[in-house]
Amino acid sequence: SSSLVNMSWSDYVREVRGSAVHHVDESLALLRTAQVWLASVPSFGDLTTPQRKALAGVIGKTDRDIDDDLGRDWGWFGSMRGAGDFKNRIASNDVFLARAMDSIPQKGEVTRQHYDRFASLFVKAFANSHRVGGVPTASRLLAMKRPDVFLCVSNPNLTAAAVKMGFAKTTLQLGNYWDRVVEVIRASKWYGVEKPDSQDGPLWECRAAMLDAIFYRPN
Repeated sequence: SSSLVNMSWSDYVREVRGSAVHHVDESLALLRTAQVWLASVPSFGDLTTPQRKALAGVIGKTDRDIDDDLGRDWGWFGSMRGAGDFKNRIASNDVFLARAMDSIPQKGEVTRQHYDRFASLFVKAFANSHRVGGVPTASRLLAMKRPDVFLCVSNPNLTAAAVKMGFAKTTLQLGNYWDRVVEVIRASKWYGVEKPDSQDGPLWECRAAMLDAIFYRPN
């Protein structure tokens, strides 16, 4: 029932690049930085604390002043600074969060089994917390790890994502995120095209995460 499924690649590019709220080149540069960081270490837990905070969308001004890459606007693709327990787990380098991120391959096919392992480990990180991490915080990390597969779904883009993808926004959770978000993306015409040999090649490599440019609605 998703209207997103029949969108062509040319229409996808037009809508993303026509976004009034995303600067596409800067958004792609941020995602490329994330990919470089993640590819440079054996484990998510081996990144520096400011890098982990940036990827999680919880970085503060002091850390952003360290260098130009940390100084990017890491609030794009879901700012999680209000998620206190999640922010604490990132700062403490929680072993379950690291293992969750490491369960998603950096390259190649991402399967439902990869995702299920990620979700199981992600939830374990909050075993002793008052609030359990959910779709916004989990999908934020997933979008940074594999922007070609995952979309961060959080409050500013949830309504539009639900309408376009054909699910009730109050029912989205980690247990059905793969079916309601990832499978819809994978079934879409724009998603299944071969990588274009043009300036849109970098956009194609991040095409799932960049749906945010279409769905994002500022508060």
